[in-house]
Amino acid sequence: MTTKRRLRTLIGSLAAQGLAQLPPEEELSGLLGVSRATLRSALLSLQKEGLISRQQGRGTFIHGAAVALQANLGEDRAFLDVLGECGYRAGARARVTGVDAADAASAQRLRVAVGSPVLGVERLFLADDRPAVLARDLIPLACLTVPWELARPEDSIFAFCAAWCGQPVSYSVAEIVPVAADAATAESLACAPGTPLLCLFHRHLGAADKPLAVTRAYLDDRYLRFSVVRTGVEA
Repeated sequence: MTTKRRLRTLIGSLAAQGLAQLPPEEELSGLLGVSRATLRSALLSLQKEGLISRQQGRGTFIHGAAVALQANLGEDRAFLDVLGECGYRAGARARVTGVDAADAASAQRLRVAVGSPVLGVERLFLADDRPAVLARDLIPLACLTVPWELARPEDSIFAFCAAWCGQPVSYSVAEIVPVAADAATAESLACAPGTPLLCLFHRHLGAADKPLAVTRAYLDDRYLRFSVVRTGVEA
């Protein structure tokens, strides 16, 4: 488990006890068994996600309402983790769908020519064995470090890029688009064609802002709704 995830777990435990402040950095680094630099990096990431605020000379404070959110759009967690933390028995079915041609919207985000070869990966995420999220990834063949036939789908696009693109995703940018389910999407999500869905159109970037993949994730809001945490301007 990463330092950030361990720290998030600790924050949740402290918040559940009604505590509003983290121990000092020296105590935290000893508790987690990590260096001060590693700890500060994790704290900064959680601060950006709105879970904590750091006040010079006073300490690090927990945002209890933000910690209570089960699905924060600003957090870099896989759908399996989010569904699990929402209380569902989470599962996934993943498959490589083969090579296709990049459409105009995907090509623009991937910085490739329209029609360039891209590998398709599809994952259906389950909540108590019911389909909740359908994610369709497109990865330029030029990003792969192995022939596409050898690549396995993995449980997330983050794991896929780390394993088969030779580098991890540094960050992702998502556009939020309301859509109506087409026939294929409706069949996968066990809903009627035309059902309103939320689509997160992600672009995943690696080192030096290199586009590694795009994902269209279709969410059934009966199972998963995201919230956004906005923090005030700090002095």
